Amino acid sequence: MLPILNTAIVLLSAALTVSCAAEPEPNCTDFVLPVTVTAPSYGLQFPPFENGYQATHFLNVATNRDAGLGPSPSKAPVNVTQTFDVSARYCTPTKAYARNGEGGSVMLLTHGIGFDKSYWSFGNTTYDYVLAATRAGYGTLSYDRLGTGLSSRPS
Repeated sequence: MLPILNTAIVLLSAALTVSCAAEPEPNCTDFVLPVTVTAPSYGLQFPPFENGYQATHFLNVATNRDAGLGPSPSKAPVNVTQTFDVSARYCTPTKAYARNGEGGSVMLLTHGIGFDKSYWSFGNTTYDYVLAATRAGYGTLSYDRLGTGLSSRPS
């Protein structure tokens, strides 16, 4: 009885391995998206400090309870325009997904601090969110936030 059970377990695990390996990999496209941003910049209109005493006096006056009663130390805003490159990856679903006749959804994947877009696919099927999502019929769009991965690093 034991050899038959062992043979059945080996055949079952071989069938599961073949069925899992037969699932297609997602078709992913890497691209860079240029994003132009315009934002106001406020400069300060006081002369530079000559010594630490002037800096200390300024901070004492600026943080006083009545500090808001005087004129504003900031200049009129100047618009600054800069273009940043955002690195992204779009992966198409490996199977069709339809819910009530509607098309599939695209998941927007945003990483946390200290990571880049590779956070979502470690290259290991156990911890690969992109692989799981595309096999479930969802497209994924992951990107590198500014200052990380292959995206621009603003100054």
